[in-house]
Amino acid sequence: MNMKESIKIVTPIQKLAPLNWLLFISSQSVSAQIPDLDTKVYAKEVYSAGDSRYKVKRFAPQYFIDHAKHFEENLTTHPNTPIWTIAPLNALKQIKILFGFLFILLTFTQGFSQEKESEQEKTDLIEDFEGEEDLAKAAQNPVGDLISVPFQNNTNFGIGTYDRTQNVLNIQPVIPISLGSEWNLITRTIFPVITQPDFFSESGSTTGLGDISFTAFLSPAKPGKFIWGVGPAVIMPSATETNLGSGKWSMGPSLVGLTMKGHWVIGMIMSQVWSFAGQSDQADVNFFLAQYFVNYNMDHGYYLTSAPIITSNWNASSGNQWTVPFGAGAGKIFRLGKQPMNFNMAAYYNIIKPDVGPDWQLRFQLQFMFPK
Repeated sequence: MNMKESIKIVTPIQKLAPLNWLLFISSQSVSAQIPDLDTKVYAKEVYSAGDSRYKVKRFAPQYFIDHAKHFEENLTTHPNTPIWTIAPLNALKQIKILFGFLFILLTFTQGFSQEKESEQEKTDLIEDFEGEEDLAKAAQNPVGDLISVPFQNNTNFGIGTYDRTQNVLNIQPVIPISLGSEWNLITRTIFPVITQPDFFSESGSTTGLGDISFTAFLSPAKPGKFIWGVGPAVIMPSATETNLGSGKWSMGPSLVGLTMKGHWVIGMIMSQVWSFAGQSDQADVNFFLAQYFVNYNMDHGYYLTSAPIITSNWNASSGNQWTVPFGAGAGKIFRLGKQPMNFNMAAYYNIIKPDVGPDWQLRFQLQFMFPK
């Protein structure tokens, strides 16, 4: 059977690199020649009507040739345009990475495209942040009016039977957006670069981009003694490898509250997300996160800190839901020329953890700060 005669292809077929290509099959398109395939590919079946969910399967190219008639019947039977997406695995990785970098660019463009403040306002803000302790408090405030780009590296030790080590580098730009004189919208996007070991083997690991998370806190521009923010948390299935992400779109509420008194900055961030779309052959997401933070600021930009991340996977079996760490660290505000920087280091021991969870974590963070 000639596949060209049975299936209609959306043109053009765009070459991303040698032997890397992507094509979409749709009932509302024109015929095009299909190139010979010599690698295994992914196939996604999407129905926009009924209760059907899409399934991700790996097939040899011959499968599509043998089942071309079945594809054509589906296109005819479901007028709401079921779509079949075919692409080699390496092309899929490139596309996901490309979208990740485009999202980074969009986030920064959005933040820096806001209206510039008057010269007097800028001068006042810079004066407000002249002291290291003021800078430290601004860096420790999740909803502060401060553009920053933290690079947070978390190394988790003692995972699984063979005590493997996992590394997660979180690149998490924070961009405040003014919504007039009364409100700010604080956006935080986290791009995790993960090196994931094979938990049940002495060797072998996977490195790539994990699921991107985005949070937007609506917060008063002139808060009182209690500072707060509330907004949505969204997790996008951007992982470049199956074992680096959930394969699900997830969303839920997130809130933050804190207070600053004397040398202290004390508060908590919480979020709860549930999956609402994504790969049907992947487990649903029902995930809770809470991070309390206690900071004590001292002279010359030094400070003590404790900010463990407590999580619960509600869908896990009993005894494997919670990860509860406890620990502390220290940090310092300094400058490279005129550029304010924040560095801290902390260690956390997991007093409660899943069976294959890590025993403890070492965290380093280097943060670039840009007072507006």
